[in-house]
Amino acid sequence: PALALHVRLLSQLLGYFYAAKVREQTLREQAYSQAIHDTGARLTHDVKNILQSLKTLLAAADMSTPEDSERLLELMKRQLPQLATRLSQTVDKLKQPAEMDVAHIPAQAWWAELQTRYEHDDVQFFAKALDDTPLPQDLFDSVADNLLTNALRKRQAEPGVAVAVRLELQPLVSLTVTDSGAPAPEHVARNLFLSPVASDFGLGVGLYQAARQAARTGYRLELPDNQAGRVAFRLQATDNRPPGIPG
Repeated sequence: PALALHVRLLSQLLGYFYAAKVREQTLREQAYSQAIHDTGARLTHDVKNILQSLKTLLAAADMSTPEDSERLLELMKRQLPQLATRLSQTVDKLKQPAEMDVAHIPAQAWWAELQTRYEHDDVQFFAKALDDTPLPQDLFDSVADNLLTNALRKRQAEPGVAVAVRLELQPLVSLTVTDSGAPAPEHVARNLFLSPVASDFGLGVGLYQAARQAARTGYRLELPDNQAGRVAFRLQATDNRPPGIPG
């Protein structure tokens, strides 16, 4: 009887060990699949934002007159190289997803590039005392493009909506995009950063993915204002150390 009990206990231990290994393998596969899904979703939005920028350039070209040819040429010279660089970076991320969120760019340089990208969209830019504080480029590019694309899409439905961007480095690094349009519905605002949402405002999965990316990089994405005439999204560092830079 003692030997039978001993064998039974050993059998149970082996069963528990086997079940634990199976669960571990399943969790590993799920994590891998989730990583692929997250990478694909983020890169899809990157490509969509680049495509939107190309459409804006094409619209500018369609509406231009012979008198605008020189100004249009300068616009193309400034923006096409940037779009080519962003598309190249997106392809690189697809090849090496582990390198996403790693590259940093000085705040002044990133701010200048952002203004160039949206100079044709009647967006107001505000910043003060910018320096070479390093910003996680992929995060800031992704969040800025998502927020500005959503705000400009809202303007198409609500003509006259003002759109503004503000970058601050002190006391905490923050990027705020505001518009003067209608607020997001309460049920959308409540779940905006917690799960993908279906919305006529074009928020969808983009901001959900951006919020997850921000959390991994030492930032948080929030909606501090959501009222008629003032809708503000803010990306802000969670401490005063340059996020993404080891302490």
